Amino acid sequence: MASVGQPRILTPDHRLRVFVSSTLRELALERMAAREAIASLHLAPVLFELGARPHAPRDLYAAYVDQCDVFVGVYWQSYGWIVPGRDISGLEDEFDLAQGKPMLLYIKDPAPEREERLNALIHRIENEAGPAYRTFSSPAELGALVTDDLALLLAERFHTYADEPEERSRLPARTTSFVGRDDELAELQLLIERSDVRLVTLTGPGGIGKTRLAVEAARRLAPGFRDGAAYVPLERLADAELAPAAIADAVGLSSLGPDQESGLARWLRERRMLLVLDNFEHLLAAAPLVTRLLEAAGHLEVIATSREPLRLQGEHEYGVPPLSDAPALFMERVEAVRPAVAWDEANVRAASEICRRVEGLPLAVELVAAGARMLPPRTLLEHLGSSLHAPSPGRRDAPARQQTLRATIDWSYELLEEPERDLFERLGAFGGSFTIEATRSVAGGEGPAVLASLSALVDKSLIAHSVSESETRFRMLHVVAEYAAERLADRADADDIRSKHAAYYSELGGAAYAGLRGSEQRAWKEVLEVEAENLRRALAHLTRTGRLDDAAEVVWSVWPYWFSGHYLEGRKIVGDLLRSPGELSEKARARLQSVEGLLAALLSDLAAHAELEGALEWFEAHDDEEGRAIALAGLGIATAPMDADRARTYMLESARLFASLGDAWGEAIVLCTLAWLDAGRGDFTREDLVERAYSLARYVDDDVATAYAATNLAELHLARGRPDEARGALDVAFTAYDALHLGDLLSYALEPAAGLASRADRAEEAARLLGAADGLRDEVGVPIWGPRLTRFEALVSSARATLGDERFDARWAEGRALGFDAALEHARHALRPVPRP
Repeated sequence: MASVGQPRILTPDHRLRVFVSSTLRELALERMAAREAIASLHLAPVLFELGARPHAPRDLYAAYVDQCDVFVGVYWQSYGWIVPGRDISGLEDEFDLAQGKPMLLYIKDPAPEREERLNALIHRIENEAGPAYRTFSSPAELGALVTDDLALLLAERFHTYADEPEERSRLPARTTSFVGRDDELAELQLLIERSDVRLVTLTGPGGIGKTRLAVEAARRLAPGFRDGAAYVPLERLADAELAPAAIADAVGLSSLGPDQESGLARWLRERRMLLVLDNFEHLLAAAPLVTRLLEAAGHLEVIATSREPLRLQGEHEYGVPPLSDAPALFMERVEAVRPAVAWDEANVRAASEICRRVEGLPLAVELVAAGARMLPPRTLLEHLGSSLHAPSPGRRDAPARQQTLRATIDWSYELLEEPERDLFERLGAFGGSFTIEATRSVAGGEGPAVLASLSALVDKSLIAHSVSESETRFRMLHVVAEYAAERLADRADADDIRSKHAAYYSELGGAAYAGLRGSEQRAWKEVLEVEAENLRRALAHLTRTGRLDDAAEVVWSVWPYWFSGHYLEGRKIVGDLLRSPGELSEKARARLQSVEGLLAALLSDLAAHAELEGALEWFEAHDDEEGRAIALAGLGIATAPMDADRARTYMLESARLFASLGDAWGEAIVLCTLAWLDAGRGDFTREDLVERAYSLARYVDDDVATAYAATNLAELHLARGRPDEARGALDVAFTAYDALHLGDLLSYALEPAAGLASRADRAEEAARLLGAADGLRDEVGVPIWGPRLTRFEALVSSARATLGDERFDARWAEGRALGFDAALEHARHALRPVPRP
């Protein structure tokens, strides 16, 4: 603690403080390099500077050293300023004061004129702490050393900080303790921290613990990355083309644009981030994407988990061994389900033997331990001896999962009663999580019997469940779900069970039809979000069995869900269905073409026109008003960049049709798009349309529609000279954008915010916001919508004329570098009215 009378130095966010000790004059550039390195790790650099101070110099630097967490010493040739009243320099005094703190010491070479007293201090360091310093020759080299050494120090000495909530990291929260992997964790950390290693792939059979080890390593390493760590679960992706979107979602980038890989690479380019790509083995076609991202983003590092190497340049494979302390894990998990267990000699011996027989596979250990609910360990061992088969001597090229972990799940499966086995196999039809009602749809028995079997599967840890206020959902571990799916495939009635699954989710999609188009839209989107994988499986089964019209009916019911940032996923599903072999009615084909065309238009794909025009022709010939409304909306969006007047005609007719059908969401979206087009042209004559769009968007409670409509309303108020009303509308818009995290959409709302700043004579703030709008669009690879370009350029020209080229360019550059969160914060600041004198 600082002595009485010393100043107290605090950082506002209580970050770790790093004190830098060096002479001021001869190491000015080095001090700057050290400061920047420390700040890049989100730590607080603390440097003492001589000058007029209200405290004695020694009191001041003593307080700085005392209140810091880490000491960094940088020395070259000068021994430095001698402290008044003492016979040592401030440099040596600071070193003495820092004793007991973590230290990082650096000496610049060559030093032909190094003073003798500094040589003595260096010799003292060698005598007291061994050669505990590193040499460097330039400020850049020092900065790199400080960055690397501090990151390692954080992981080793301050790792408990990483266990606290970390805003910069998007890693799964721990649900159980991390047991028995300390040696592997240390090895993995050292490997990843090497300067020549940027891609590490953890390999091994299913259930070996690759994911747990990778996430724990990322949790420890995250403080060393300025932008933290993110976890990307790949196990539920069935298509390698969806990998960029999955990575973008994990890092918080919700919109990628038509060239999704380029948008992702562009966003990552300036980030210092660690990615965990989990369960890569079934998406090896996407492996080259990892290389391209690493090449584009020089500060990106990747930990992948896979049952086989990715076989990429620069890849370092880390084979995850069986758990060396598996009995400790087994005992802990047994105590979780059987708290009164007595660890006498017989049970301890049984724990060791069970772990030996399952070859130390963590998942196998946990599955066996779950049986302790019914039997003590010594009795479990007896059943294990007769029921769990040894590794199979079959195919040598079979994956390890099929030779070891399969045996463990076989044993768990054999312990099930017949009704439980039957239900377990039927549950292989599901993907992701599922409800009790969905379970009943595929089950063969009566309600009470199904519930009893489901409860037994939960008790035996083959299924996990989570409870919310609205429902209970069930989920299998991925490897268990694979096993259940294989068991289902072996059944004679497998297609019948999958058909029941498809029927249930087809009915769910049908129920969503009305909800997605009215005031219940938000709730239905949440339902479809958690059921997305089951809907994909249902559509795949309907397509595989030739029921293309039934699949098209599901698509027609749920397509508004894809409108909220899921354009790529929706377009791929619809495109695959259109190109599937089999009979597809003209009506179903026209519907699918209109949905695919609309999604393509939203992605600025010119190929949308042909499909939309063909669909519209069929709808008009068969008096299909709903189909016409959707096709016209798509044509309006697709046509606007080339012919705004024609696009308005399409949109007005589409809005009229949606209104006549009572489709509030469809009308709101089309009117929002129409008002967006008008705002880009500076046409605010149809105030009634803008206000109706806003009213409908609030009624259906849809974030996308609300964001669009409130932005348009703000533009209208601003054009009519109503700045207070414009601020209120933008406040609503920014709340919606914050929930959506769609950078390309937010960019358009920054324009009226810049207008408000200009009206308040805050021209520099306006220029910064315009730069941010341009930067956000560039970040996700989505160019400005053609009809808005002329107006945006006019705003830029006006701000440049006010500020002059030099000031404008500086603020523009600052804005382009802001990113989504900072841009939103600056925009909200623009809403605050300037106080009147």
